[in-house]
Amino acid sequence: MSEQERKGLVFAVDIGTRSVIGIVGTNYEDGFEILDYEQVHHQARAMRDGQIEDIERVADAIAKVKTVLERRTDTVFTKVAVAAAGRALKTSYALYEQELDENEIITKQKIHSFEYSAVSIAQEKFFEANSQNAKENAEDNFYCVGYSVVSYKLDGYAFANLEGHKGKSVSVELIAAFLPDNVARSLYTVTSMNGLDVDNLTLEPIAAINVIVPRDIRLLNIAIADIGAGTSDIAISKNGSITAYGMVTIAGDEITETIMHTYLTDFNTAEEIKIAYSGGAKEVSFNDILGFERVLKAEEISAALNSVIDTLCKTISDEILRINETAPVAVFLVGGGSQISGLCERVADNLGLAHDRVSVGGRKPFKHTKLCSDSLLNPEFVTPIGIGVVSSLYKGCNFFSVTVNNRKVMLLGRDSITVMDALLLAGIKPSKLIGLFSQSVSFAVNGKKESKRGNAPQTGKLTVNGQDAPVDMFVKQGDAIVALPAENGAPVEVRLSEIAEKYNSQTFVFEGSQVTILPEFYVGGKKQLQDYIINDGDSITVEYIKTLGELISCLKKDSSLQYTINGEYADHDSLVYSGDSINIQTAKPEKIDQEEQIQPPEKTVELNVFLNGKPIKIPAAPEEPVMFVELLNFTDIDTKKEEKGELILRINGNNASYTDEIREGDQAEIRWEG
Repeated sequence: MSEQERKGLVFAVDIGTRSVIGIVGTNYEDGFEILDYEQVHHQARAMRDGQIEDIERVADAIAKVKTVLERRTDTVFTKVAVAAAGRALKTSYALYEQELDENEIITKQKIHSFEYSAVSIAQEKFFEANSQNAKENAEDNFYCVGYSVVSYKLDGYAFANLEGHKGKSVSVELIAAFLPDNVARSLYTVTSMNGLDVDNLTLEPIAAINVIVPRDIRLLNIAIADIGAGTSDIAISKNGSITAYGMVTIAGDEITETIMHTYLTDFNTAEEIKIAYSGGAKEVSFNDILGFERVLKAEEISAALNSVIDTLCKTISDEILRINETAPVAVFLVGGGSQISGLCERVADNLGLAHDRVSVGGRKPFKHTKLCSDSLLNPEFVTPIGIGVVSSLYKGCNFFSVTVNNRKVMLLGRDSITVMDALLLAGIKPSKLIGLFSQSVSFAVNGKKESKRGNAPQTGKLTVNGQDAPVDMFVKQGDAIVALPAENGAPVEVRLSEIAEKYNSQTFVFEGSQVTILPEFYVGGKKQLQDYIINDGDSITVEYIKTLGELISCLKKDSSLQYTINGEYADHDSLVYSGDSINIQTAKPEKIDQEEQIQPPEKTVELNVFLNGKPIKIPAAPEEPVMFVELLNFTDIDTKKEEKGELILRINGNNASYTDEIREGDQAEIRWEG
């Protein structure tokens, strides 16, 4: 148990658009007592319309409030109660019913259980009703930030308090409030930055109405409007319960901005003018942005603000009529913006009420609430006091915290919260734990498709409290989740040297010396060295030495000389094959008359072709075609066996059949594929 819990202290913080107010209180028999308070104004516009914009500035203001109150109360605060403004507020009603054991007394814990069950139903109804909108706007995730019980019934009869009673059945009807998750998340962020766990989260109008309209007068149809700087939040009581919430995004800032535009001031100066006017000053002096000193009478300011105040009062009144369906019997205006002169009368006129039915709340002592200072009798302090009161009455929506990669994440307490829920709220997509193979590289060599598969990823790691865990594991208060993202497979790198191993070099004997020549590789018609990195989609051509002229050029020999291949005269177009012996011819052959030329004998000749990239010689009868099937004699392929896959037959890159004719210099392929 923390020091704060041992002392029974409640630390509540109202994070407002203009300032942060902290209060320290404790429960007593009949209510709640404020022991101390502190207010720190933002140094710049850190919030807008009730939403935190500058995390660092707001966290700094909370830190100042917390430090002062910790020193004065001699207590280290670790838990805090906060409230969210009603920006983008949505609501959902729910009814929960349960059979009871007639012999069991209803305890406070059971009542909370009934309420949380009703909240779960409200959530399901809300998500179902908004599912289509959620699909269209996936980024708009809403969370329950508070609720109010409309009625308790025991065996069909209404009860104000179920504790201590027995019965056969119970029902709880309530209204739950929902806000976008970024509103709640920003609250948790700035409190967490100050070492605080959110012990209770409620809605600002819920907090305000719990102070201004205590339970014993909620039989009356009363509306409260909490007019802050950025939003005006509304709550309605009727028939003993809080029955509705509402919100409008017009409040004190609109008045301040009107002053800025009318009198050419900066925001802070306009705020000072508004405060002075609201406090009843007869005239206000200031310097505008051009450096001129100006003095305004209250009548001039009133005339300048007439239109915007009319709009504010009309908007608030319309929202009260919308959620209450009729004018209430009375209205309380609270919050810093409620102190503008003439506001109460205009709201009353818009609602058709007598002027004495609309008043500024918070200026008189609160029922069941003790104050440490009369300075707290101010409409600006109603909401922070209410946050403390609500925290002392019930634990709101029972959020709980886990850590994801050492970052605190707040989750609504229910049994079905999983690791995946926590990851998503922390901004971590579970898919990041899987990783991807790197992209494979596909290419073609002499028309034949080849590829190298991408490299495998290094899978991520997910643990809960140090133990490996699946994403669908349920989590509980205090669990520590660590999610290490996967690393995608390293990019594939294929060099020409890797595929060059498949292609044999050519060996020749030139003038008695053995020479070895590697094949040449061309990519897109451009010659490349073997350290070339193959790109996806490359078309590679492998070329061997085919003619004597190419060999002479490769070896940089004298092309003007005459050469022999294996002792026979040859010209530059003569084909050469691995193993051939090439020599320089020392004397030209004698010319033989046409009549004396020796006719070739009727015997076998050799046909020169390339099979699977290697040169071969095929014996053939003169002027008789050589069929493709004869090439099988030069392979170790057994066509009767099919277990190796599909037999590929090609001539010069085209599919071939056994009966196709083979010609001098043809490039043939015979191989198994698959």
